[in-house]
Amino acid sequence: MARTRATWATSRGRIESLLQEAGAAEYYDDSDFLMFWNQEKDLFEVKLHLHHEGWSVETYQADLTEDVEYYDLPESAGSLKNVYRVYPELGREIPILRNERKSAPISTMGVGLNSVPQARLVGNRIKIEPKPGETTTNGLKIEIEVATDEVSGDTSLLPIDWPVWSSTYLELRVAKRVIEAEELLDAGEGEARNRPQPLFYTTLGEWEGVLNEYLENRFEAPQFARPYKQGG
Repeated sequence: MARTRATWATSRGRIESLLQEAGAAEYYDDSDFLMFWNQEKDLFEVKLHLHHEGWSVETYQADLTEDVEYYDLPESAGSLKNVYRVYPELGREIPILRNERKSAPISTMGVGLNSVPQARLVGNRIKIEPKPGETTTNGLKIEIEVATDEVSGDTSLLPIDWPVWSSTYLELRVAKRVIEAEELLDAGEGEARNRPQPLFYTTLGEWEGVLNEYLENRFEAPQFARPYKQGG
């Protein structure tokens, strides 16, 4: 039988069972568990995005405007998977190549199927090169790996396209964080729950490592190279 996805209420119950087994959960309550859960969920989502395999992907379309080179991404955009130049009247889509300005533009033409569009990320916008030479409704198709909503209530679920065992991993991560935090409190290394603990810096260090790699790989798009011709 296929496995169903756990709700937050189910996962919270499993976390509480893990903590009871370890004799922990003296200082923290359900609201703390939820805060830890969402922090771990965000970190796991960044790790999924780094693989660019289609986790949490949404498709967004925008109008191309003549002589306009910058196009805003949706607020929820995390990393960029693919960008396409769409020709609705022809039923054609052409992949827009990634170019971080490490080489000269392939084409200076901005009109028609003979043009070879290129794109690069500038903050939370896409820069299209060359500028479109014509206005096209829904002429830009963008596949975006998005930041999904936080878990908020007992019936909340993790994103449907995540690996089904993600909840097991996050349950163990949250239980581990609570146990480590309580060990620090018991040892007298923190006097108040709401004061940053040394464990916070460990979590921050993991985030910094992941985010550095994430920021270097926000745009995953088709890359083409000139074929090698032996003897040519």
